[in-house]
Amino acid sequence: MKKFYTTLVLLTIALMSFSQPYFIYTAKGSGSWYDVNNWNIQNRGDGVAKHRIVIPAAFTITADNGVNCLGLADVEVIIAGGITLAPNTTLILSNNSSIELNNGFISGTTASQQIIIGGTIK
Repeated sequence: MKKFYTTLVLLTIALMSFSQPYFIYTAKGSGSWYDVNNWNIQNRGDGVAKHRIVIPAAFTITADNGVNCLGLADVEVIIAGGITLAPNTTLILSNNSSIELNNGFISGTTASQQIIIGGTIK
């Protein structure tokens, strides 16, 4: 019986190490994606295995290629405000990601600014 409980505890620890917490990032100010002061961060408790990024109508967030280093993986981006892509920026998201525009905008000034979701330029 002792081996059973030991195995159960080890299995639980192993499963917990593979589970990843997901968060909701809501912009609370305009500015750089990297400025932690621009975001309200909460645990995502709805069971969806994606981060959610929400940009309310009053704010515009500026993203550059460094955003790709954050390892965003699967994300839901909901834009009522705006995202401005810095020059020569390609925002790369996974195949299971989505961007929803709710009267928001995504802006860039040249063809070198792109958003790629799952290998497809959008």
